[in-house]
Amino acid sequence: RRAVEEPALKPSEFTLKAAKARSVELVGDFNAWKPGILKMKRGPGALWAVVVPLRPGPHKYLFLVDGEPRVDPGAQTTAGPEGRRVCLRPVR
Repeated sequence: RRAVEEPALKPSEFTLKAAKARSVELVGDFNAWKPGILKMKRGPGALWAVVVPLRPGPHKYLFLVDGEPRVDPGAQTTAGPEGRRVCLRPVR
């Protein structure tokens, strides 16, 4: 019997420009929508970023800006938990 190979994880960068934010986090189907796991780092020009290794396929996510949900302005949106609009990121 041959072992089934898992698809390789792909580093996926998420960014959000939020000049007045004190904290930005990433939540999604890849971390069970739990805050406190994927805190983003503030970089030059108020650009917050984090790199997450994800399996290929579509992933739903949101940013939490100072604890408030925010969609990614550059992303496609879809229905998420509790009927909320969430972002969709395809990983190839």
